[in-house]
Amino acid sequence: MASRRSVAGGTDLDRAEAKLQRQQSIDKEKLQLQERIYWLNTLHSVYDRSIVPYCRSWNLQFAEELQARLPVEIRNLVYQYL
Repeated sequence: MASRRSVAGGTDLDRAEAKLQRQQSIDKEKLQLQERIYWLNTLHSVYDRSIVPYCRSWNLQFAEELQARLPVEIRNLVYQYL
């Protein structure tokens, strides 16, 4: 009877091994996702601490130059596109 079961559906050991491999694959994927989440959080933090303040500073300087150098008519044209 055991030989029929082995031929038809594989042994219990084969099924257990396949289940273990699936679980290991799932665990590996979970770890990769956790690493990606950590990386994205780090990237977001760097973005908030460095890129956003730099852009604000640059835009402020640009706006001041725009106000100082351009006549009102040209500034109004520029503002329509912003």
